Amino acid sequence: MKCRVCQEPSPSPAPLKVKGARQAYSHSFEYTVCVKCGSLSISNIPENLSEFYKNYYSFQNFEPTSSFIDKLKKILLKILFLKTCPSFLKRVALRFFFTKEDDFKLTSLIPVCPQKDWRILDIGSGSGDFVCNLHDLGFKNAIGIDPFLEKSIQYSNGALILKQDLSSLCEKFDLITFHHSFEHLENPQHYLEKLKTLLNPDGICILRLPNIECLSFKIFKEFWVGIHAPYHVFLPTYRGLDLLLKPLGLEIQSCLGEQVIDFFLISMENFMSIPDHDKDSIRSLLKRGGHLSETPWHCKQELCYWKSMKKLVEKNNLCDCVVYYIGSKNG
Repeated sequence: MKCRVCQEPSPSPAPLKVKGARQAYSHSFEYTVCVKCGSLSISNIPENLSEFYKNYYSFQNFEPTSSFIDKLKKILLKILFLKTCPSFLKRVALRFFFTKEDDFKLTSLIPVCPQKDWRILDIGSGSGDFVCNLHDLGFKNAIGIDPFLEKSIQYSNGALILKQDLSSLCEKFDLITFHHSFEHLENPQHYLEKLKTLLNPDGICILRLPNIECLSFKIFKEFWVGIHAPYHVFLPTYRGLDLLLKPLGLEIQSCLGEQVIDFFLISMENFMSIPDHDKDSIRSLLKRGGHLSETPWHCKQELCYWKSMKKLVEKNNLCDCVVYYIGSKNG
């Protein structure tokens, strides 16, 4: 088969047999690592892939909240988005206030210092939490699209999530974001070509996805949480993504790692054959609002170990997830 990233034949002497995640947990899928660019690709996309997306987590109803903590975070984000915000304040805020996976969609905007009048497009929005939060922060020109929605969604604060595919858009945008949606696309080159036509000359694309070059993949292999079979059709390396972007006149301008302890623990549970839907799994625990210390599957010593590993991978840029900042070479 060909690599879904660089399109080169990618024979793999030992393809990975990956057990499915979420609704696909009773299935196994084959993935191969490209010998040229190192990217990971599913060998065969299931014909009934759409069936696995029924009741998928990103389409669950999103209920905007107005708790004191949420209000405080939004006030702080407005400060962090300013170009004049001191770097030390950004570091402190990210270390102590924005430490959960759910925070990363918004904190990924901090390096680009978005302006309130920017036209922002979020691709693969699901139920639209990101766009809804943007409107609360004053970004009234932000919209989201997702072709797999049952119907378009309009929130009371004006946020609009359209049941629409990228190919039907023709407007220009200052910022386009993929928050863990790019790796679900069957034809990434096609979508990047369309993205190039929608992005202003000095516009920015933020691409967040699992990092196939992380330490966890080297440790856990087919049990690594980032593979998320069969939903993730491919996972590009830095080199693989660069090969996709170059013909389009786009380039990776910078990248940042993202890590939470949850990622390590879920990979461990995959190794132990504990499914996501188990009532005591990490995902179920966090969904109920529980704390990691309550898990029956992981002892205190293990939690301490993964806390130290989190610091190590962040220091060496080997995090489970990565944020790419992409722009035009001539921008």
